[in-house]
Amino acid sequence: MLLLSNNLQSVLSNKKQDISGLQSCNHTEADTRILLHLAHAANQCHQIALVRTVESGVVILPIYWFASIGLSQLWVCVCTGKKIRDISI
Repeated sequence: MLLLSNNLQSVLSNKKQDISGLQSCNHTEADTRILLHLAHAANQCHQIALVRTVESGVVILPIYWFASIGLSQLWVCVCTGKKIRDISI
């Protein structure tokens, strides 16, 4: 499993991975950063992606653009309080 995360304008990865297309990320809104990460995953031949968030509004753009991104499956994990919900898009 490949995990990517933003730390300010840097991108962190748990595995050696070409993340040059993600570096110097200047997207200030989380929803547009998520689109960038999903497109990168599809370009790296990943077929399944999971977006985990505490804000349900963050997943609107990935849902809208899902068909154009090139993934076969998109999962959204929304965490609110003690409640965690996994949703298949």
